[in-house]
Amino acid sequence: MARPRTHEPEIPMTREEFLAWVEQQPSGRFERIDGIVVAMAPERASHNLRKGAARDALRRSVREAGLTSCQVFGDGMTVQVEDSDYEPDALLHCGPRLPGDLHQSL
Repeated sequence: MARPRTHEPEIPMTREEFLAWVEQQPSGRFERIDGIVVAMAPERASHNLRKGAARDALRRSVREAGLTSCQVFGDGMTVQVEDSDYEPDALLHCGPRLPGDLHQSL
């Protein structure tokens, strides 16, 4: 069965516009780089294994260091850096615990 094709907007978007646009997409993963939406390439098995290993190592390190105020997330969270929104392979957040219903954006 063919999946619906998604075409990235070719005009710059604000973070709020980007997040609203992403919510409306039937499939795919996207980042916003300097305001422009960019589709992320389909993931290969080898990359998925490496990023899982990186996330697991980060979790182990946080636990061994006793960093109880830190949370480790795998991919799927979006991080804003200036006028870009990235989806890193692993993410370390230290500070107040993030609520469980926080929607993907930090």
